[in-house]
Amino acid sequence: PLADYDLFLLTSENEGIPLTLLDVLAHRLPVMAPMVGGIPELVSERTGWPIDRFDDVDSYVEGLKQVAASREEAERRADAGYALLAEDFSWKAFHRRLEAVPGYLG
Repeated sequence: PLADYDLFLLTSENEGIPLTLLDVLAHRLPVMAPMVGGIPELVSERTGWPIDRFDDVDSYVEGLKQVAASREEAERRADAGYALLAEDFSWKAFHRRLEAVPGYLG
């Protein structure tokens, strides 16, 4: 049912790297989220709509207006988020990092 949505909006006060964000990025759904915890590793101006403070309602409203104004921009950022996920958070990326640790894989 993710195709029924235009955006995933996360308003958490605290997070690590949320699995929900990884999942929606994998489905090329645009995201808007506060810059708390590990979220900045996933969400930037390139990959979504970062919100500086989790409680800044005006920034969320402004971001929602931007998403509504340009479906093309939302798709571009969703594609960039998908590419980031594939490059930095895939099994291939995990394996690549393990191979870089001297002696780890034998």
